[in-house]
Amino acid sequence: MEIFIYQFDLYGNVVVGSFSFDAEIVEKSTHLSIPIADLSFKEFSPGIQLLEFGAVEPGNFLLMIYDAKHSTNISNVPYAFTVLTGT
Repeated sequence: MEIFIYQFDLYGNVVVGSFSFDAEIVEKSTHLSIPIADLSFKEFSPGIQLLEFGAVEPGNFLLMIYDAKHSTNISNVPYAFTVLTGT
């Protein structure tokens, strides 16, 4: 799964640079955190980071992206998503 994180300040200006975020995947029905071994953040272009991870377990999940240093979630999270397997 790939998600772009657009970095803006409070006034809507693009914030350039790679900032350290943390991410957590939670199973919706149990509220248990799912360990993701291959989670990675990369600077995609100025002001945009790319979050990538493999989603192989089927189910309904929440993605939470936050700034651990400041104990704050970034906007538009948690992000709900569903993983389907098979045909």
